[in-house]
Amino acid sequence: MKKIDWKSYFHFSKKERNATLIIIAIIGSVTAASMFWKTNDNVETTHQFVQTLTDSATKLSSHIATYHNNVNQEIDFVNFFEFDPNTLDENGWKKLGLPERNIHTILNYRNKGGRFYKPEDIKKIYGLNQSLADKLIPYIHIKSNIHQHFSNYSSTHSYSYQNKSSKEIAAIDINTATADEWKNLPGIGEVLSKRIVKFRTAKHGFKSIDEVKKTYGISDSTFNLIRPYLTINDTLVQQQTSQNASSQTPATLININTASEQQMRDSHKISYSIIKAIIIYREQHNGFTSVDELKKIPFISEETYNNISPYLTVKNE
Repeated sequence: MKKIDWKSYFHFSKKERNATLIIIAIIGSVTAASMFWKTNDNVETTHQFVQTLTDSATKLSSHIATYHNNVNQEIDFVNFFEFDPNTLDENGWKKLGLPERNIHTILNYRNKGGRFYKPEDIKKIYGLNQSLADKLIPYIHIKSNIHQHFSNYSSTHSYSYQNKSSKEIAAIDINTATADEWKNLPGIGEVLSKRIVKFRTAKHGFKSIDEVKKTYGISDSTFNLIRPYLTINDTLVQQQTSQNASSQTPATLININTASEQQMRDSHKISYSIIKAIIIYREQHNGFTSVDELKKIPFISEETYNNISPYLTVKNE
């Protein structure tokens, strides 16, 4: 059964809000005025006028509800496709079912230097139907603009970077380096160094260098700065993987058909954007028949799937 997004029925555009507030103000003013009019004719006339305004407000509410119902019906017929919100043109947004006003908002935002950094950022677009936003998220694939991030980072962090580059920076093993060793890398301070070590411990070690950038607070630009100094011992990774697999019990597996968003977040195995995509996908397809079905979600790469699949199940243990 399709889940109803009740929030979408209570979303108003700026014009709709203004019209509603004006009608409410008029009704309130006339009702208050009627209290001071004593003759029966005036009272009767006032009540008739108030009733007319009330009927108009009811019709407006019905129109708003009908509008949102039509929008939701149109969403069901959209053929979604994988896209990058930072580069998609006007025609592409139209194919995804966005109204003209939302498209202009997005294009103006980008033209002024705005950027989407994660799929959930699409929900911040003013006036965008939330049901449509939820359905777009699994198809969003954001490509990093390395040169832009590096330029932005250099202009705002040049002092700290120059200080660290003035001395030779030693390469580190991402699975054995201490917080102090991480702190010696450009762009990594006291807070980030401890956060990386804590994240590594929760994951029982990094399986690839790219996993480091999943640490909360590490931007693409920072990761690109430290990437040349990162190494990984493949033999150690294989040993850790074998130990984790042998110690893994069914009780610790996450059932992607029944686990709540909070349960998946508490596991520290899955990123927030993937958790949202899993929930949306299982609601649209009445659950997963196998863990392999995760590969059908566009922005879950082969590497991401290999990292999270050992911790997932579709069976009730």
